Amino acid sequence: MSGDATAFSRNYRDLSRQQGTDAGFQFEFSCRRCHDTWRSPFEPYTSGRAAGWLQRGSGLAGRLLGSGNSYSLSRAADGLAGA
Repeated sequence: MSGDATAFSRNYRDLSRQQGTDAGFQFEFSCRRCHDTWRSPFEPYTSGRAAGWLQRGSGLAGRLLGSGNSYSLSRAADGLAGA
């Protein structure tokens, strides 16, 4: 039984995206024994998506208001993603 449990232990890929409009969590596991691959369902990361939209908005606002404001708005969006 323990041999079956370790077949997936080191054979995985983290397909997650921390921020952006497509932020979310997903993993892919591969079995060394049978070479089968299984991918977990995608789970959206709402805070990361919100930060992605804020970054897009801050870029637009920066272009409209001047580049100095864009940097501080982008930093605020990064802070939201880390929360």
